Amino acid sequence: MTERSEQIMKRLSTFLLLSFIFIASCQQNDTSSIQINKDDLQLMFFSDENNVQNEINYYDALLELKKEFPHEISNMVIISSQAEEVNISINQYPALVMMYDNEIIAQVEGHISKDEIMNPIKEALEGNKE
Repeated sequence: MTERSEQIMKRLSTFLLLSFIFIASCQQNDTSSIQINKDDLQLMFFSDENNVQNEINYYDALLELKKEFPHEISNMVIISSQAEEVNISINQYPALVMMYDNEIIAQVEGHISKDEIMNPIKEALEGNKE
């Protein structure tokens, strides 16, 4: 096996392990059962099962955010890109949307860096703690 192949295999195995841990720790709902709690933040991860390779930075960001905000991240719902009846405009998948009191307070979309995902979400989470 070449060095490049070994690197790809390591990244793939890490991705699969992180995906399993992450998904096992979150709630996966179909959109008909999504209940937004007005007293709490609601974090929603919009996943595209056909392009999971684009979600790696989101998993990394969420795992890091979960260290500081375990309750908020654990209450996240995962919504499939195939889901219907979602009243949130998503232009690119994957996407992460944070709502409070039926208003979007943070939203990131598309294939972006871990920091570009974390910064607005962390800001919104810290703002809610105060």
